Order: sequence, then C-alpha cells, then structure tokens
Amino acid sequence: MINSIKLEHAAKTFIGNGFNGVKTIKELHPNIGANYAKNKASRMLQSANFKHAVAEQLDKVGMTDDYLDSELKSITSQNEKLSPKLNAIMHANLLKRRLPKDNPEHKHLHLQFNSTKDVLQEIEKINAQLSALTETPAISKS
Repeated sequence: MINSIKLEHAAKTFIGNGFNGVKTIKELHPNIGANYAKNKASRMLQSANFKHAVAEQLDKVGMTDDYLDSELKSITSQNEKLSPKLNAIMHANLLKRRLPKDNPEHKHLHLQFNSTKDVLQEIEKINAQLSALTETPAISKS
C-alpha cells in the first residue's frame, strides 16, 4: 500500500513538474546531489510501475486513450502548424506506453512530412494497413 501511495505521489509530482524527471526527484528528495538525481530519474522513468502510475493519473484528469486519439485526429485534420500539440499528445501516449518505443510488440515507425496533406495521406495508408491486420478501428480523417 505504501508503495502505491508513493508511486501515485511521484506520478502527480512528475506531471506537475512538466514531465521533468530530475526536477521531480529533487522535489521528492531535496537533499540528494544532481548526479544522483539524474540517475534516479532515469531509473524512475524506465520503471513499468511508475509509467503505469503516470498513465493512471493522466486518465484521472481526462487524458484517456480515447481523448488522446480524438485530439490526434483533430490535429491531423487542421491546416495549422502541428508540432506543439502533436508533440504533447505523442509524449502522453509514450508515457502511457502506447507508442512502439515502449511496446516491443509493435514495429517502429518513423515519419517525416512536409505538409498536413502528407500527414493525412500517410494516415490513410496506415489505416488501410491496420484495418487489414486487426479488427480494431483505425483513426480516420473525417
């Protein structure tokens, strides 16, 4: 029980510190040195239990998988600069272990686009491939 309480507190602190692991460790353990804080933050960020605690906290504040997916869909259909909000959604997905980096069952996918139109075209290609491989509904641009 103590561990889950500590994990929850660490996850809330991490989110409150803008997902800064070192700042979180220094806040939780103010008397440790900078190098030790970096090492401890690195270990914390690799912990499956910590990632799960962060995902639970994100869910509690409304950043559910469905919400993140709908925001990603909304962003990709806009004709504006995508990077700031897209980066935030990708970061949240990464913390929730929904991206290939943290899930060895997924293949890695690296994409680079010059325009929103390129993004939408690539999403349609990926959706077609996903539909062929799974029964899970894929993101559409409509």
